[in-house]
Amino acid sequence: MNRGVNDEFIARLFFGVLEIRSHIFSKESEREQFDKLYTPIYQNLLEAEHSKHNVKAIIEQHVDNVTSGKTSEIKERQININENVEIELNVAFKDFFIRGRIALTNLVQFANFLGYDFGFIFQAKKDFDPAIDRLRDKHNNELINHLAERIKQEREGWYQEFNRIRNDIEHNGWTLPSIT
Repeated sequence: MNRGVNDEFIARLFFGVLEIRSHIFSKESEREQFDKLYTPIYQNLLEAEHSKHNVKAIIEQHVDNVTSGKTSEIKERQININENVEIELNVAFKDFFIRGRIALTNLVQFANFLGYDFGFIFQAKKDFDPAIDRLRDKHNNELINHLAERIKQEREGWYQEFNRIRNDIEHNGWTLPSIT
């Protein structure tokens, strides 16, 4: 996958953040600390996105191989598939969730560097709600109120399913269902 400065993903994650950094931190030591904490977020998001594209490519190639007859044959009323992509597909699929979690964990550390405690993101709902209220009370400004609402929405949206799958992968040995 060829990425460059015109790629929106790269522009937002790297160049946009570096521009913000240069306006916020004037001391070299602060910029170095910023970079040290931001690099694992950036790197793991890039790797998660790479894994996402890899999953798609594996599936597309497998479908092409089977439908073209390159890795399949029809015998009587049965299609025999002579290619197994399950291990490669499982590795790429799991890597997406693991890399995503690493990025999120590092994002919490990065937020601490910026003066915000977002560790509550990973807590149970009963602890999450009071913690997000404390964040709003502590900083009491429009930006933090908007951010707190956004965190709440994202947590109730995609993050719940993402975290459920990631937990199943890491703690329950979950794998993709067999495709052959």
